[in-house]
Amino acid sequence: MKENTSKEIVRYNVEKFVTEDYWIGVIFTMFSWISSFIMSVATFLSFTLVIVLVDLYTGRMAAKHRGEAIKSSGYRQSVKKYVLYMLGILISELFIRVFSLPIPLTYMVAGVVALTEIKSIFENIETVTGVDLWGYVGERLTRLILRK
Repeated sequence: MKENTSKEIVRYNVEKFVTEDYWIGVIFTMFSWISSFIMSVATFLSFTLVIVLVDLYTGRMAAKHRGEAIKSSGYRQSVKKYVLYMLGILISELFIRVFSLPIPLTYMVAGVVALTEIKSIFENIETVTGVDLWGYVGERLTRLILRK
């Protein structure tokens, strides 16, 4: 009698496993987890998208100022750059969650990304206008830190 009950339980579980309702639940659960994970870094991803687009715009203006032809490879490069930045931010957040680290790794990665892009934007602005914003900001920060 126990053998028959055991077989019925196995059959029930197998039938439940292959039903549509089971997979809908699995997909919904995975979607919920991924959504909550991405939403936790959405601000970083959005800001990164904005500064990459600003860099693309200022880079296009700088290229035009230098008399260079605007090519689709530049746009492709910006898309690749954003995808890689996005992956870096997501991986750093995943790393923190998996290993329960008490360090703000995602903030550090996003900060490096932002500084890299801002420096590029300032360089493009310098090419177009001749104003060295990066040097000016660096000089002011140095004075502020050293109190000179």
